[in-house]
This record gives sequence, structure tokens and C-alpha cells, in this order.
Amino acid sequence: MPAFLLPGSIFVLKQTENLQELVIDCSHCILSSQSVTLSRLFDALSDGDNLVPNLRCFIMTNVPRMDDCLLKAIATTLPQVVNLHVSTVEGIETGCCQNCYEESLDRVLHSPIHDIYRDGEEMAVSRLFLLACGVQD
Repeated sequence: MPAFLLPGSIFVLKQTENLQELVIDCSHCILSSQSVTLSRLFDALSDGDNLVPNLRCFIMTNVPRMDDCLLKAIATTLPQVVNLHVSTVEGIETGCCQNCYEESLDRVLHSPIHDIYRDGEEMAVSRLFLLACGVQD
């Protein structure tokens, strides 16, 4: 489901109590509007008492930017998820020419975790340590 359609279709999700996997396509999001679009998405998902209580797998594709704020929003809104896949690489144009490729790299911010952490495992250990100490950022 495209990310921008989900808040308007939340009544459909409310009727799917046994939903176990949700795939969100962010190809219609651009970097400058990602924050607003995903904020509406997570507000809609967190509306009410655990809207999707059986959701175990959450997949987001074509995300313009994967950053700490996005991961925190997912963890806060969907704590029951055990399988998470967030991908930015679909927005990188590899099928045309060098100019299209370079332009697409400007539209997508990929692998920003390396700005703070060496890898995903280091980030997870750091987050778990903070949670174990009762620190919430």
C-alpha cells in the first residue's frame, strides 16, 4: 500500500485484527515530504488501542531516507513487530545512464546509520543497553 494512502484507509486496517504482515511502499514520498507523510502514517497506525496487535512483519520499501528518527517511530508505534525490513535502494536508478544514477543518489539518503554507528549490530546493542538502563531518548 502506498504510504500516503494509509491514513485515509485506516478503517480498513481496523477490520483486519489478524493482519500479520504490512508492506508500505514509499515511492511517492520525496525526501522533503518524508517526515510529514510518515508522521501521518505512524499517527494513523497508533490510533486507538494497538490497531494491528498481531502484526509481526513490517516492510517499508522506497524510503527516501532511513534514519534514527524513522527507526524510533517504528519501534514506538509497532513494538510487537519481530521482522522489520526498511529499504532505500529501490529509489536508486540503475537502469538508465550515469547521469540518472548520480541524480537518483541525490534523492535518496542511504546507509545513514554509519554516521553514528559502525553497523546495524552496534546500533542495536547501543539501543538495548539504553533500554536496559531505563533510558529513553
